[in-house]
Amino acid sequence: MEFLIWLEESGLGIWIRESMWGYPLVLASHAVGMAMVVGVVTMIDIRVLGFAARIPIANFNSLFAIAWIGFFLNFISGCLLFCGDAQRFFFQTVFQIKILLIVLGVIALWVLLRQTRNAAITRAAKLTAAFSLLCWFGAITAGRLTAYIGLE
Repeated sequence: MEFLIWLEESGLGIWIRESMWGYPLVLASHAVGMAMVVGVVTMIDIRVLGFAARIPIANFNSLFAIAWIGFFLNFISGCLLFCGDAQRFFFQTVFQIKILLIVLGVIALWVLLRQTRNAAITRAAKLTAAFSLLCWFGAITAGRLTAYIGLE
């Protein structure tokens, strides 16, 4: 608990929370990073689910750099946003669900990449792709709900 208070009272926490541009700029970065990650993941998942079946899965490999840049941007901007209201986020159930869904989404993507390594699309790969989409869309929804649920 003391660490959370320290984060909020740090110069960074105060800047995020109180400056005119801190929160909006960091939140905009978070949205851009999310678009990069979820955009690439969605393309891969829907390809595995049968859309654009003529495009080989291997063609998506070059997009992973975009997804990783977006993930890094989201991680940094998410940490900054957390600093602005650490105590509320840490104990907020919907925030905890968001983090869990992100972790599950990353694991699902990792599993999916191994399942499709030989270019064969199995039923298991399709289930993993569907689960991945649910995780990422759920994480986006939970992220939006953090602004409205659990406010005291």
